[in-house]
Amino acid sequence: MKFFDTAIIGAGPAGIAAAIQLQRFGISTVIFEKDKIGGLLRNANLVENYLGFPSGITGKQLTRLMEKHLNSVNSIVHNETVEDVEYINSKFVIKTSRSYLSKTLIIATGTDAKPSSVSGFDPSTEPMIITEVHQIEDCENRRIAVIGAGDAAFDYALNLARKNWVTINNRSSRRLCLPLLWTRVGDKVNIEYRENCTIQSTKLKNDQLQLNWNRDGVEFNEIVDYLVLAIGRKPNLSFISKDLSLKISDLEEKGLLHFIGDVRNGIFRQASIAAGQGIHAAMALHLTLNRKG
Repeated sequence: MKFFDTAIIGAGPAGIAAAIQLQRFGISTVIFEKDKIGGLLRNANLVENYLGFPSGITGKQLTRLMEKHLNSVNSIVHNETVEDVEYINSKFVIKTSRSYLSKTLIIATGTDAKPSSVSGFDPSTEPMIITEVHQIEDCENRRIAVIGAGDAAFDYALNLARKNWVTINNRSSRRLCLPLLWTRVGDKVNIEYRENCTIQSTKLKNDQLQLNWNRDGVEFNEIVDYLVLAIGRKPNLSFISKDLSLKISDLEEKGLLHFIGDVRNGIFRQASIAAGQGIHAAMALHLTLNRKG
């Protein structure tokens, strides 16, 4: 069983920043990422508040730069899904299809999409219902419906509208997005915004997706290629064992366990915040490991 000073679960901005700083300290580190590097950053249409990019940068471009930086310090990302984490005999036991041990642990697993509460979803339409833009980033000339009213919904729509026709469907009349996103959406002829529009059911029809809506009491159907759900997210912590969950407070107090990035930040989901937390956690672990010897 391989043994490391630190394990990082998640290779988004927070996990990447932590890994780079830990490498600078010469701390042996293993990184786990079940998907591709970058996390939700890959979905971003334009990142405008990350220092060093005054004209903004797409999420894909920023992710590529972060991955290049990570590779430059010879950090190796294990493309494995962490299924369980325990704390036994003063060590973290991390289980994927294999098992690993570490003295300390950084959890940077981000968030999962909240499931839809709509009971009328036809299971056969599931492949066409997605929660992250990068899943369909290469599609062109498609009709795509987005459900949501926050920054994510509007940013996803702008990203997808580069090559497709998009509708944004708000279940109420209250918009939660930044004013600048609302303005940009209004400037796009291939984005339609709808208020008080609630989905009732989905149905497979001729290899496309039929959506049944209720808008201000009037029901109507439309045919699309994809439905994107941007209706909220929750911390991804499903891999934490019951045993570990009882020890979290004590391990955090001792400096052995850190939660960083979107997994702990609630609505403050920003790449710059996550990266800063990654550096902070790595520096704190350096002190902890030196103190323990």
